[in-house]
Amino acid sequence: MILDADIVFLGPFLERLLPQIECNDYVVSIEENDISNKEWVRNTYFDIEAVQNEYPLYKYPGYFFNAGQIFLTLGAIDKSLLEEFFNPGKYPFWQKNKLFSLVDQSVYNYLLPTLVAEQKIKMGKEKFMIWAGGNEFLNISLQDVADKKIDLGLVHWAGCLRIPYVSKMRGGDILVQFENFYYNTISFGLLKKNMRRSITFLDFSLRNIYRKRIKKFINFKK
Repeated sequence: MILDADIVFLGPFLERLLPQIECNDYVVSIEENDISNKEWVRNTYFDIEAVQNEYPLYKYPGYFFNAGQIFLTLGAIDKSLLEEFFNPGKYPFWQKNKLFSLVDQSVYNYLLPTLVAEQKIKMGKEKFMIWAGGNEFLNISLQDVADKKIDLGLVHWAGCLRIPYVSKMRGGDILVQFENFYYNTISFGLLKKNMRRSITFLDFSLRNIYRKRIKKFINFKK
């Protein structure tokens, strides 16, 4: 399983997905879309019309998926096919950035449904990602997570506000619970936790100063 770093598990959902994982090359968490909001689709995945001009056989399958959590089988896709989009031996490594600007997420959303349609891979389509910025997440309580009453899947903070103090973020109580659990299990956890917070806060502050002051000054001088 490939996971982004801004993810937490809500409960034992892997058992529910096991049959799909066993019989498919890939398993993704789909989001059904009517693609009427073309700007959102373009900014989140890719420009469908542009992709169809480049690859006439592509047809929108009725869904997209976030690439931050994917079950996959190594070797399911031939390396030579992948090198058209990502070539680790040739810089820039992402070969078609203008067409697939969201890099891996764009490529996966074009490539996997296309290979499924060509019967070259098998892909399971489930719903196990909950977006931290969505309404569904508001119905999830920390107590339900602690009691392991939820098997919906995982929460992904993709595109959500990031600040040094996780307690102030959306779903901060859940983030703090997992943060404390992690630092309580490692050596010098409290020290490392405070060091990480200090570094993160300093980085956040310097970036803010650059964006709000230095960058404007540079643009003004130009």
